[in-house]
Amino acid sequence: MRVFLTGGSGFVGQRLIRQLRSEGHTVVALARSTSSAQKVTDAGAQPVRGDLAELTERDDSAASPAWLESLHDVDAVVHAAARMEFWGDDAGFRADNHDPAVALHAAAVAAKVPRFVLISAAGVSTGSQRAVVVDENTDNGKPVIAYCRVKLAAEHALRAAASQGTTLVILRPPLVWGAGMNIAETAADTAKGRFTWIDGVTEYAPSMADAHQATFSQPAGPVFSPPAEKPPPEPAEPMTDLGREIATRFKEIFNANDNRRSADNRSAQVTMEPSEMGTPCDRRLALSLMRTPPVNPDSDGWAAFVGTGIHAGLAGMHVWASGSTGRLASETPLPFPSALVPKGTGDLLDRTMKLFVDFKAMGRWSRNKLPTGGSCATYRAQVHVYAKVARDRGEVVDHVAIIGLPRDEASLDDLYVWTELYNPKIALEAFARVEAINVKVEADVAELRDIYSADRESSRGLDLEIKARVAAGFDVADDCRFCPFHLPNARDITRGCNGKR
Repeated sequence: MRVFLTGGSGFVGQRLIRQLRSEGHTVVALARSTSSAQKVTDAGAQPVRGDLAELTERDDSAASPAWLESLHDVDAVVHAAARMEFWGDDAGFRADNHDPAVALHAAAVAAKVPRFVLISAAGVSTGSQRAVVVDENTDNGKPVIAYCRVKLAAEHALRAAASQGTTLVILRPPLVWGAGMNIAETAADTAKGRFTWIDGVTEYAPSMADAHQATFSQPAGPVFSPPAEKPPPEPAEPMTDLGREIATRFKEIFNANDNRRSADNRSAQVTMEPSEMGTPCDRRLALSLMRTPPVNPDSDGWAAFVGTGIHAGLAGMHVWASGSTGRLASETPLPFPSALVPKGTGDLLDRTMKLFVDFKAMGRWSRNKLPTGGSCATYRAQVHVYAKVARDRGEVVDHVAIIGLPRDEASLDDLYVWTELYNPKIALEAFARVEAINVKVEADVAELRDIYSADRESSRGLDLEIKARVAAGFDVADDCRFCPFHLPNARDITRGCNGKR
């Protein structure tokens, strides 16, 4: 038998390879790195280089990953790869575990693989029942941790996509242990009463490998199947009338506060800030320079509010850390050498490291782009502009950094720092671009005013129409999501920018 395996470089995966090879089977194991390829080779498998992320992150028009060809001549696919952590959010586990499992199963069905084995987790049965023995006829649980909730969702997705040609098998192992595993931390937790061994053991690695092997000899049909009569899903409890009223009032207060004009409200500034200078969208810059009222005023209001709160907390932290040494300058007001961008507030200057830092509270998608694509043009221009102004005031800055803070995680484990040498050219080009766009804006506005003044009286409506017509002459980019001027379905530029030229 020929088996395609994911997660082969893991603790269980390596043992499964050895078990299958000892019984004369051939194992082809997906490996996304050189070290993983070496591990599966040492265990006895044939490595094929590739990454499950290639299934979920590619465009529909992109070619299929080359390693999918390996599915066309195997008797079974065993999907053992997964990110396992006790902490984290559903969105992260859905991206890392659920979506790759669904995509790999679909690929196996398309390749007519006879059997697909999904390694789930015993924890999917927890949270709603007190059954001593859990089997395939036990009702589904309501897991309390995201890892298990998403594992259960993956089971449901694969069952819903079941194919007559590909038998689906699901294994739900508990905690796995065995020779070669460092269980010192677990043993210490056990001694402190934080962890309980049930009947002395949980799941021993060799027996886990035996369980995998047994799935290949089962008759057609899933090892774990839903009950004959599934109870109807519990409907989500809608908000009460009082709840909806509270939600509406909260949003009204928030949006009113977000749009008020005052010196302490950074969301409603009337002059351009450094955070706008690096946007790749010329039209957004033009609209901002003309002080055009936003049509999407709460586009990033909550994200900005959360970011401001994080910055305030970081400022207090760094003031405390610096003490009386003067090493760290946090949330420093900086006057800029431009009437168009007159000022800004720098996040952090580290005088010992000769480093200027900009903090960004990021979701997983944006944060994951930092290691692969580096900083986006907007953030990069912003931090170099701050660094230049600081240097002009006599500070020594050799490097700049973007610290990507995990906005959606419970810890700083996924924090990522992007750095590069300070480059004054980047800052100068940002200032020059703003100045050039402003020159064209002023000329175009003056020309249209002359044209319209012949037969139309001056009014606020005319003023807004002129600004919209001028903005239409500038190129757009693809950073529309948080743009205050973006209105996706606008048929005319006077109503809002739809993101098209």
